[in-house]
Amino acid sequence: MAYYGNHPEFGEQKFLLAADVVAAFDDEVDFSLYDTVVIVHAGAGEETDVLGDSPEQIYSGYLSPEDFEAAVEEEILAEAWIPATDADGGEVRLTQFLILPETEYQDPASAPAAPSAPWECTASKWGCVWACSRSAISLRRATPTARASASSA
Repeated sequence: MAYYGNHPEFGEQKFLLAADVVAAFDDEVDFSLYDTVVIVHAGAGEETDVLGDSPEQIYSGYLSPEDFEAAVEEEILAEAWIPATDADGGEVRLTQFLILPETEYQDPASAPAAPSAPWECTASKWGCVWACSRSAISLRRATPTARASASSA
């Protein structure tokens, strides 16, 4: 995860993380079905680094269409989207990503006991959650029934 968290001057890591996650699952997922891709990365977000000793952590954040346009202007990206394909092989342009950590604490002195399992979404109004664990990237997807239940609650 340090590759995506060691933020240089231009901050392209969040875009690289989003592109790598999409590339890893593009053959398995029809991204045209979703408005936002949620990426859950291993560890804590850098914003919780109260001791300032973990600069390799990834900041939590949201990549909006405006962020993609700014990335093109700053020459971070060639296009203002992450490309994917739909079920029929057509082009999908992804411009909304939410990046979250699996845990909210990283400095043990200020943290409660750590959870025993990585963060997981069982019913989400987003419909699609990518979980990037320490050992692998896996897809957790809410069923249509779970999505309907979550939206009616």
